[in-house]
Amino acid sequence: MKRTRNTSGQPRARSGFYLLSGLLATLLAGCGLQKDIDVELPAYPAQLVVEFYLTPGQVPQLTVTESTEYLASPTPAVPRDVRVVLSGPGGLTDTIPFAPAYDSLMQKAFTHRGTRPVQARPGDTFTLDVTDTKGRHVTGTATMPALVPIDTVEWKFNDKPDDQRRAYVLVRFHDPATPGDYYRFQVHRNRVSREPEVDYTPKTASTMARNSPWAPATISSRMIRWWSAFSTSTGLIISFSSRCRMRAVRTVIRLRSLRL
Repeated sequence: MKRTRNTSGQPRARSGFYLLSGLLATLLAGCGLQKDIDVELPAYPAQLVVEFYLTPGQVPQLTVTESTEYLASPTPAVPRDVRVVLSGPGGLTDTIPFAPAYDSLMQKAFTHRGTRPVQARPGDTFTLDVTDTKGRHVTGTATMPALVPIDTVEWKFNDKPDDQRRAYVLVRFHDPATPGDYYRFQVHRNRVSREPEVDYTPKTASTMARNSPWAPATISSRMIRWWSAFSTSTGLIISFSSRCRMRAVRTVIRLRSLRL
């Protein structure tokens, strides 16, 4: 190969190598270097999934569905051949029938609904037993916690313009020395069926847990406070509930509302 020089005196021998390398890279990029691999997923037997809300003085209602494979259609499978039995203190045995309905207040759909309200006192233990004709079985137990009343609810608006107006909400309550208690604090705008403006669980008066919807209580005296955007003419609903540790049954014992 004859070597030539450009006007600056540098050799041009490498220009052909760079041109060949660029052409080769272009050809490789144009080739189909993708390979599709089909993975045979193991068969996944559907399991019963139960979501149950038990509130003193209210009719029990729950949802029974089936689990599906990860890549399956998101349409829920609702089994009908399911027997649901709720057992409680005093020899309570209540078979909850299949009665699909939609709760407009909670904005949730349920597959089973009881026929009478459930009376529950602190310390009462309830057991939920769900079976179907395929031999699948789900059971859960919950103990009703003591009522934790709200001592005071206070609020104060700042004196800034409307676009910067905020309300300081202060909630006080006493946490009994019962291990494993859980609390949840919500602030709704106008009605509880809407998404909450505030939804968190306090661990201490100065530390707010925002990552989990439920967090364990750790102190005996609690103070919750939050700055949020509310106008003076906007209704404010405070939702406060507590629950105990449980498996398939969730117990909500308190719903407190306040309108400004």
